[in-house]
Amino acid sequence: MNQIDVILKHFKEWHPYAGIEYLWYSCDGEIDDENYPDVKFEFNPDTAFFMALERLLKRGDACLFYVDCIEHPKRGERLTESPDEQLALLKEIWIGKEKMDKLDEEHGYLGWYFLSICPYSLTQKMFDEDGYFLRWYVN
Repeated sequence: MNQIDVILKHFKEWHPYAGIEYLWYSCDGEIDDENYPDVKFEFNPDTAFFMALERLLKRGDACLFYVDCIEHPKRGERLTESPDEQLALLKEIWIGKEKMDKLDEEHGYLGWYFLSICPYSLTQKMFDEDGYFLRWYVN
C-alpha cells in the first residue's frame, strides 16, 4: 500500500468525520515505518497532506469550510469552489511543517497551534447504513 492510501485508511478508521487537523496528524507522525513497515514513505508531511486532501475533495465526500473561530462573513459555510480551487485557497495560507512546529513550540501546544487559527477545516458527508446521504458532518 502506498503512503497516501495508508494515510486515508488510517484517517477513516481512527478519525472518522474528523477535521483537517486530524488529517494533518495522519500525515505528520501518526503513521510511521515502525507501525507500517510495508509502506514506502515517499513524501514529506506537507506534500502527503495535500495529496490526501486532494483525493478526499475530488472524491466528493469531503469539502473545506470556513471555521467558526474566524471573523469571516461565511464562517461555518462549506466552500463552493471546485476541489482544485479549495486546495489553492488552503495553500495560500498554509505555512508548512517547519513553521507549524516552531509555532507549536513557541505556544506550548502539541502539534496544533496553526490548525487552531487556520480559517478552513474539513467537513465530510455522512451516510446511513444503506449508503444514502444524510448530511455534511462538521466536527
